[in-house]
Amino acid sequence: AAFYCWLGGKFVGYSQDSRLPAEFDITELVQDNLGEDIELSVRVLRFCDGSYLEDQDMWWLSGIHRDVIVYSKPEELYIQNYNVITSYLSPAEDGEKQ
Repeated sequence: AAFYCWLGGKFVGYSQDSRLPAEFDITELVQDNLGEDIELSVRVLRFCDGSYLEDQDMWWLSGIHRDVIVYSKPEELYIQNYNVITSYLSPAEDGEKQ
């Protein structure tokens, strides 16, 4: 499955694969309309060129299978990439993380 997305009548983006998340930067579309209601529209297509691949995993349902969330984050401060390194000892001992 695939979808097209619009915000306030302006095209935001396109995504394929109904089981993967999609994320769009809508900063420019909402900056001039802060505090106002803006309509979010989505057109879900049942079939796309990836439908054959999804069919191999027996995913025959179309639609939006995840929550739709609009959020903001500070321009200068956010965590984008991080790593956690752990060590494994025997089950009776404690591991440690760095």
